[in-house]
Parts: sequence; C-alpha cells; structure tokens
Amino acid sequence: WTVTSSNARGSGKPAPVATHAFYTDSAVPAIIHVDASAPAGGNGRSWATAMRDLQDALSLATYFGSAVDEIRIARGTYKPDRGTLDRTMSFWLANSVTIRGGYAGRASATPDANDPTLYPTILSGDLSSNDGANFSNIGDNSYNVVTGSWTDASAVLERVTIRSGNANSGTFPRSRGGAVQIDTGSPTFRECIIETSQSTALYGGVSLSYGGTPRFDSCTFRNMRTTGASPNGTGGLIGIRHKTDATFDRCVLTGGAARNGAAAYVVDASPTFTNCTVHANAASELGAAFHAAADASIGLYHISTFGNTAGSAGGALQVDANGAIIAANSILWGDTPAEMLVDAAGSLTASYSILQGGYPGTGNLSTNPLYEAPASGNLAVQPASPAIDSGDNSVVALLGLATDLAGEPRRQDDPAVADTGAGTAPVVDRGAFERVTPCRGDFNQDGGVDGADIEAFFLAWETGGVAGDVNEDGGVDGSDIEAFFVLWEAGC
Repeated sequence: WTVTSSNARGSGKPAPVATHAFYTDSAVPAIIHVDASAPAGGNGRSWATAMRDLQDALSLATYFGSAVDEIRIARGTYKPDRGTLDRTMSFWLANSVTIRGGYAGRASATPDANDPTLYPTILSGDLSSNDGANFSNIGDNSYNVVTGSWTDASAVLERVTIRSGNANSGTFPRSRGGAVQIDTGSPTFRECIIETSQSTALYGGVSLSYGGTPRFDSCTFRNMRTTGASPNGTGGLIGIRHKTDATFDRCVLTGGAARNGAAAYVVDASPTFTNCTVHANAASELGAAFHAAADASIGLYHISTFGNTAGSAGGALQVDANGAIIAANSILWGDTPAEMLVDAAGSLTASYSILQGGYPGTGNLSTNPLYEAPASGNLAVQPASPAIDSGDNSVVALLGLATDLAGEPRRQDDPAVADTGAGTAPVVDRGAFERVTPCRGDFNQDGGVDGADIEAFFLAWETGGVAGDVNEDGGVDGSDIEAFFVLWEAGC
C-alpha cells in the first residue's frame, strides 16, 4: 500500500512531497512481476500472481530499498497515471533496481522468455489512447513519461519502448524531456527505444540537467521534436546541460527536429558519444546532428553521420563560441548545407576521421566513405571503403570500446585492405561499424569449416568460375587448390 500526499503541483514522489508505503505480505519479494493482462490485486511474486500496474511495483521498489532487486514487465502497454488522466504522474526509476521489459508473461507457456521484439513492453504517455499521426491529439499526454532524477547508476531500465510524452506545461521540469526527464541523476538505460515525444520549450525527447552521469547503451532515439521559438527550441532528441556528463554507446539518433541541435544540443556539459549513427535529423537553423553551445565539450568517437539537414549551417556539427567538439575515428558525410560550422572562438579537434569538405588534423580524409545504404540509415561501409583499417587504435584502448554498433568485435583485420591507421595490426576501422570480412575457409558460408567446404570448393574449381580463383590471380588452376587448403586448415 502507498499513501501519497498532493499539493498544487500535483501528486508524486519528488521531495519534499511526503509518501508512506507499507506491505501487507510476509516479506517484500526480490523479483516483482508485472503484467498488463493480470487481474487486479496480484502481489507480484510470480507471473501467475503478477501485479497489473507498474506503479505498484515501483512503489515497493522505491520505498523498501534493497529488498527489491528486479522488476520484470511482460509485453503490453503501461501508463503512469493509474487511470486518473493525471499528466503529472511519471514512472520514477529506483536505485538498486533493474526494471526489464520484453517478457512473454503469464499468457505464455514460457513466461520468462525475454525478447523485446517479440514481446514489446511500452511505457506510454498517451493517457487517453487517442494519439494521432504527426503529434496530433496529444494535449492530454503525460508531461514526462519516465523520470530518473536523484538516482545513481544502479537504477537500470532495460528493453522497453518509451513514447508519447508531451512536455508542454511551460514550467520546469514539465516543459522539457517529454519521454525522459533526469535532473541530478545517473541512471542506466539499456536496449531502449525512446520515441515520438515532444516539448514546446526545449529538449523534446530526453532532458538531462544539473549534474550526474546517466548512461545509454544500445538505445534508439527517434522521431522526437521541440517546437519552442528562440531562445528555446533546442535539442530535438536530446538536450544536455549544467555539468551532466552523459555517455551514449552503440546508439542510433534519427528523426529529431528542432531549431538548433536536432539530434543533440549541449550547453555547459561534457557528454561522450561512441559507436553511434546519426542520420535524418533536421534543424531549422543550426546544428542538425550535434550543437556545442557555450561551455560544452562533446566527445565523438566512432560516429557516422548522414542526411542531417540544417537551415543555415552545421549539417553535422555546430560549434559556438566557447564550445568544443573532439571527433576521432568518425565519419561525417552527406549532411547539408555543410558538415561543420565552427565559431572563431570555438574549437573542433578532429583526427583519423573522414570529413566531407576536409578538415585539418592527423590522419583526416575527405574521401567518400562508401556507406552501404545511407538513404535507409545503414551506415556500415562497403568493402572498398577508405574507413577500413585506417583508424587510431589508441582511441579504442583509451575508451575501452570492445564492440561496434552491431555488437561485432572492434579491431578486425580485412586482409584485402592495407593498414593505414595508427597502431599495430589489427587496425580499427573508422565510423560506427567494423567491417566484418567473411571467413574464407568456410567456403560454403554455413558457419563452420569442415569437409563440406572442400566439396563446395572443388565444385566451384571444376567449373572454372570466379569463385574457384581463391588466390585471385585471374586464373583457376592448381595454385588455387593450395591457397584454399591454407585457408581451410587455418579455420576461422
């Protein structure tokens, strides 16, 4: 049971609002199960007795501290208002608790099966279930769907979709961060989709303010906007300020819209972005991808951009006076009207990057990176890309980047490409993806190196086709047999 007081600003957790909770069972469970299809009155101890409302589970987790380790949420849609249409209510994260969606739930023979694609868990601010296309009918939506303020890294949210927030109150904090609002917090988000939310002031989707080190791993930010006019209207997908040093690793940022900083707007903070793609964001003025305002310092490592559009300048990067961006092992290509605009009193330091139009710095190139299918957002590179084996290994070592955006190991050698980067072989690629070369000993590409590959090779060799020319000397002869067996014996 939870008793929560309310005042003129609404009801909820934020201090100094008084809340008291008590539990009438014998002990608080370590794992709480939540399922939208469950009947009312469940205690959460199992899927058979799951709680129906996520807020009930969060109340236990918040007010009984370390007794609750994990909240498991089944597929379905969950709203923070308890059916009251109270726009001020939000899902508050809790320290030392992992909240994980994507479970099959009580209706399944395997309720603990966890796959967010098969069993999507949606945290929605669409309180009346009446949202229309292009942000229509959202006047009654939650101001902030998820709140992570005053938490540390042990507050974890995994495998959920957060959507349909509308931060339009005109009063902080309900004027920013329609999907996620964090002040002085350091929670961890993993494998989340954060989408289709807005603000009418600034920081449309995610607002990070007043210190903390929040972290987002393998998350997708998409289709969010801020509609504010100057001096607002900044940070369509993400806004970061006031010493909040956030980290974004293996993330996708797309479909943001703002006046400035459509994907990310940063002021007086030092976030880091690694192994991310940033595409199809639109700023009506400056900085379609990243905008570094005063006292901002943005680190961009293994970033790939394409198709970001600014109305005035800075298709990929906008650096204001007293702002700074460091870009290493990155690819900035295909953004309009130009990739970079750097104020005379701002700073852009780039190295081992591919930048359209060129830019001074060690190892920089201005050669087409040959993305696979950039129009569709696939920013992996083709076999002949100059990004392959041409990055700086020290960046990977310094930041501890073990994998790329696709989860493939970093520093994979492409034997068909000469190493031109910095460090000993294998040399890392530039951009968000590491080029994965096929195992040549696995001739039939079935995932193993065995006798079936020998049979497949000789079938190709006997036909005299290109596939039989293993040593690539232009002919199919005995030397190809020798070359094949060298590869086959080496395995993968």
